[in-house]
Amino acid sequence: MGVGHVSWWCSAEGKVWNWQWSPYLGAWLLTILLVGLLIAGFRRDRDFPLRRKVAAFAGVALLLVATDWPMAAMGAGYLLSVQMARQVLVVLVVLPLLLYGCPPVVGRWLQAGERRRAFVRVVSTPLLCIIGANLILLTINTPMVSDRMIGSPLG
Repeated sequence: MGVGHVSWWCSAEGKVWNWQWSPYLGAWLLTILLVGLLIAGFRRDRDFPLRRKVAAFAGVALLLVATDWPMAAMGAGYLLSVQMARQVLVVLVVLPLLLYGCPPVVGRWLQAGERRRAFVRVVSTPLLCIIGANLILLTINTPMVSDRMIGSPLG
């Protein structure tokens, strides 16, 4: 099975589904960027526990699964259930794995400076995070928004 067309990101294209692999360049570039940042961070903190490094790389791998073919194409243009599975995978599995496996250097960077500390303190308040995440999920899943977004890679 050869490679189909290469796209920047997934969107509903109005084509009949086939199983020919069509990689999404944006998903692969994001994966390469995250892996590079993780490796650089882990080199600075060599005593970081292996289980947390494994969690971070598992999160990146699952993010690629959720954002590349076939899940991205199926979710964007064919099956709403796959789109919802992608959202659940990213929000409830990928993000916690990435947060758990995030190198300590990121925390030190976020705590550098009083303004940054104040910003992180506000945006990381659990109640604000829960409200914000739910508002985003509700908004992007309303028909008025999702119908307009599904035909565009930016959506």
